[in-house]
Amino acid sequence: MEQEIWDAVDDVARRRCILVTELVSEIDRQRGEASLTAELRVYVLGYYRKVIERLDSYGMTRVPLARPIEQPAEYATLQ
Repeated sequence: MEQEIWDAVDDVARRRCILVTELVSEIDRQRGEASLTAELRVYVLGYYRKVIERLDSYGMTRVPLARPIEQPAEYATLQ
């Protein structure tokens, strides 16, 4: 599995105040037929999406989801 995913698993475990091995065991117990690697990726993605949803509910995101994100004019000159 990619290092970035392991870093995210470690981050989630720290935020939940549990060991990485505990988090992996928890995910392993709850998974169905999917591979553990796939379940870890899905869990991490879901965790961070919930964080974003919570930020959205408090109005803490910078761009409303209904509006497309516009690129700054200076970005075009960097390409």
